[in-house]
Amino acid sequence: MRIRPAFAALLLVLPLLADESLQLAVGQQQVLPAGKVTRVSLADPGVAEATLVAEQSKRQILVTALKPGRTDLLLWEGEGAVPRRVVVSVAEFSPERFAAEIQALTAGIEGLLVHTVGDKVVLDGKLLTARDKERVDLIAKAYPQVLNLSTLDLEGHQDIVSEEIRHRVGSRDLVVQTAGGRAVLRGTVPTEADKTAAAQMAQAYYKEIVNELQVAPDMVEVEATFAHIQASDLKKEGQNLPADLSALLSGTAGTGQSPVYSASAKVPLLIEALKAQGKATVLAAPHLSTVSGTEASFHSGGEQGIRVSGTGVADVKFKKYGLLLKVKPLLLSDGRVRTSLSIEVSAPVEGAAGGEPAFTTFTTESEVVCAEGEAVVVSGLLESLKSKFREKTPILGSIPVLKAFFSTERESTEETRLILVILPRRACAVPAPASAAPGEREKILKDAVRASPKGRA
Repeated sequence: MRIRPAFAALLLVLPLLADESLQLAVGQQQVLPAGKVTRVSLADPGVAEATLVAEQSKRQILVTALKPGRTDLLLWEGEGAVPRRVVVSVAEFSPERFAAEIQALTAGIEGLLVHTVGDKVVLDGKLLTARDKERVDLIAKAYPQVLNLSTLDLEGHQDIVSEEIRHRVGSRDLVVQTAGGRAVLRGTVPTEADKTAAAQMAQAYYKEIVNELQVAPDMVEVEATFAHIQASDLKKEGQNLPADLSALLSGTAGTGQSPVYSASAKVPLLIEALKAQGKATVLAAPHLSTVSGTEASFHSGGEQGIRVSGTGVADVKFKKYGLLLKVKPLLLSDGRVRTSLSIEVSAPVEGAAGGEPAFTTFTTESEVVCAEGEAVVVSGLLESLKSKFREKTPILGSIPVLKAFFSTERESTEETRLILVILPRRACAVPAPASAAPGEREKILKDAVRASPKGRA
């Protein structure tokens, strides 16, 4: 047998082209992208048929499986081009196999049920999102003998969707209401960005969104307590206190050059008990209000005038001295509070030039994340201040919060501690329970009383 040169060249080229494969079942159809294909041909038209379909500018190849078998589908992309070969394998229709494939393709779609009835695959159930429904419909069209009874249950899941969006954007009153296939968002969110984010999240569940959310920034109430505690007695009685509180208040924590920041739900309760026993004195308890994410401040001290050069005329500006507390609480979506703290203590001293005052300044900053109901506790503050200032500093001794520690009249050798407690919480909200277990509050108070000689039999 003599092979013509042109055919021999084709035989040399074809093995170099990787075969594509397509598996179908009897009655199943598959759409392939046509690209530049201009002609199609099947070796065995009884096994399958292929049609080149052109709709406007989109061209596709529709392959329909007719009977079990195997055949080659050749695709030409222009005159004289070497055809691509697609091996088409057609199997007997098996509802069980198709059901298993559909289950794999729809894994993760909540509410969908896949089962077989006779020679049919039945898709049933109430789906949560419009995207899930579109995906199920698309998959059902790709398989023969599939009965798609699945429905989109918008109203049945609106409470779940509302809770999910509330948690993510940090809203307490956001609700999703469905009507006529639309989802309406109502309630309040802290920022415009949260309003946009809520609508975007809702679009994962619903096709049409009506966003009626109102922007109402969260207000945060901050209770700051400066407490003067007699540490010498606590050292004697510390064995009856919780270990972390005993270390915090007896001086084994917070010593050195830098204060110690921590989160606690127990310390405010303990200070309350010690105050009732006369072992703790509240030096100042400012109540601050601010928008979540913005700063509030408390100043205890005075102002010092400083001459500054202007346009040929002497000018005076005033600089604050004493104690300056800055607090910036941020409500997080998971219920916690991120609190940024800055504590500055300054005192004017004689300046080096022209008699103008200079300032000795101590500053400490930190950021603490605590659960709602917990407080930020700053210990070791007095030790840090004493390392910066002389113990008897007249200016600091005139400041109410620091008078007990820096007054020239202070002669007591009793060991004391200065504790700062910052309790941030959402304004107008019911106070969240402390992280301690039920009954823990009473237990802490009883332990503190038991530690006192007055409380012993």
